[in-house]
Amino acid sequence: MREPWETSKHEWLLWIDDDILITNPEKGLNTLITKYGEKKHLIIAGDAWKHKNVPINSGIFLINNSPWARSFLKRVWHEGGLRGYVKRGQSLLEQQTMTDLIRENLTDRSKVQILPLGNQLQSFFRSDHYDDPESTKWKPGDFAAHLTGIPNTLRVNLVNELINQGDIPQRKPDINKLGSK
Repeated sequence: MREPWETSKHEWLLWIDDDILITNPEKGLNTLITKYGEKKHLIIAGDAWKHKNVPINSGIFLINNSPWARSFLKRVWHEGGLRGYVKRGQSLLEQQTMTDLIRENLTDRSKVQILPLGNQLQSFFRSDHYDDPESTKWKPGDFAAHLTGIPNTLRVNLVNELINQGDIPQRKPDINKLGSK
């Protein structure tokens, strides 16, 4: 992401982890950019497990192609190693590092919009053993299903379940229209 981003002519970029499935590409992202993008450079979802001391979920976020945003992500990648998250084998490396930087730095905090819990950017689609708040659970019509914290075999089964239920588009979305609404 680093090199292409620095030469990109796009104003906003969407970061998306490999455990997220876009389920409603028609929903569009411009509403979020229009609402928050004038003053914020990072639009990120609140986490379902906010009570676990991590207020954000970095699986999917919109980030402005600005000097501050590029600097912020460079600090996230650098600081995660310095803080020992890599050595401890934490899979939430960037999520915890982002949280730390946002808490510690007023400038960073002022540039970040943490979305309220709900389905504006993502919602969670996982097995029943998670005690996610109802407002964070995936429903048909949500932009994206985040299948986080589960083994790959179960993740594949859940994706197949979504496809078989007909709750996601069977056609390839037009990537140019993802942000059009």
